Amino acid sequence: MDTVSVVVPTYNRSTLVTGALDSVRNQTHRPIECIVVDDGSTDDTPGVVADWMEEHETDQFSVRLLRQENRGAPAARNQGMEAASGEFLLFLDSDDLLLSHSVELLHQCLIDNEADVSYGDILLVRGGTKKGRKVQRPPSSSDAVNMLNAAPLTSSALIREEAANEVRWREYLNCAQEFAFFLDLALDGADFSYTQSAVLKDRDRAEERITNENQEYSVAIGRVLADVEGKFRGLGASENKAYDRSLIYISNLLCRGGHLNLAEDLFRKANWGRVCGSLFQEWSPHLFLTLSVGPKWSSKIYSALGK
Repeated sequence: MDTVSVVVPTYNRSTLVTGALDSVRNQTHRPIECIVVDDGSTDDTPGVVADWMEEHETDQFSVRLLRQENRGAPAARNQGMEAASGEFLLFLDSDDLLLSHSVELLHQCLIDNEADVSYGDILLVRGGTKKGRKVQRPPSSSDAVNMLNAAPLTSSALIREEAANEVRWREYLNCAQEFAFFLDLALDGADFSYTQSAVLKDRDRAEERITNENQEYSVAIGRVLADVEGKFRGLGASENKAYDRSLIYISNLLCRGGHLNLAEDLFRKANWGRVCGSLFQEWSPHLFLTLSVGPKWSSKIYSALGK
């Protein structure tokens, strides 16, 4: 049976991390290797993990604890990936819970479809109570378009090790990490497959996050969009249309945040004619206004309207 390495980055999650580890240990798929990467916790997270390891490690369930200085979730995931020996990787946030059949379902979906990445739906749990379901069904036949518009939650995906290692996590990002990682995978040629089954319980973010999100999402996304321009321009019409719409949309958001230089750079990169043409099929007053008066003035108008 194929080995799956589950990488669990954690930071100050002493009250939550064992729940995540229990959900890994209880998987119906075997064998599983679990690698916990402590990102410089200042609480008792390492000790809690060590105690749990001593109690639960078995022949079919290997678990290791790695430690690093506080460098953020992407660096922790990369370290765990470097230490992994499995053919497949699952990056599980330490405040999330896998369903008992998650790895088995994702592995079967990936194998059946000869894909590089498989992902499923998410059960939203708030205050210990199920509050709904996030359906991650991809709307487009293009993986690049799907990852551009709606990347899956990190913990809900299983990835071939060689595909993940080709792109790795962008360690300079404090937010929008999933967006960048899965978009990079798609642009690198990875094939994605989706299962309608729920594979994850997404819990409250009650404790400290491993990555400090003081970097605005619009800035992070804008930097990634600028970086991948060459790869998108080598793709087809549908991918370029989606990319150009994203450039215009994010440029407006950047202007609202005062990031004028990056906003103007993205606005210049966009093919305005292609975006205008796309409005006949998918109308957006936000994009129309930005094209009409530019991102700076459109952002002022939207801010004045309270949008």
